[in-house]
Amino acid sequence: MTSEPPGAEVRIDEEYMGRTPLTLPFTHYGERRVSLYLEGFIADSEVLKIRPPWYGHFPLDIFSEVLIPVGWHQTVRHHVDLEPGSGKISAPELNLVLRRAESLRNLGAKGLDAVDSGQQ
Repeated sequence: MTSEPPGAEVRIDEEYMGRTPLTLPFTHYGERRVSLYLEGFIADSEVLKIRPPWYGHFPLDIFSEVLIPVGWHQTVRHHVDLEPGSGKISAPELNLVLRRAESLRNLGAKGLDAVDSGQQ
């Protein structure tokens, strides 16, 4: 994992992993939230869908991991260009977010349905 500029703190599923550039051993496929933080830059957080390679699908994984363990490994690269900024929200933007949150809270379960269906 790399970033521009380098030195960003990396968290995967909110667990601290180190700073960029970073190479990690990989053991789990699926969706992982990757977040990068660096002082003076806007934080970046996104969900990555990491799919298993051909040898990681059943029943091939029985052969590749148990019967003929060759030592396969997959390389997943991820690069993030961080944008300068404090990442702090302005007072007018904060008030807007708080008003929208309050209106959804007042709607109760209907508010969740509106968000799920894209209505507001």
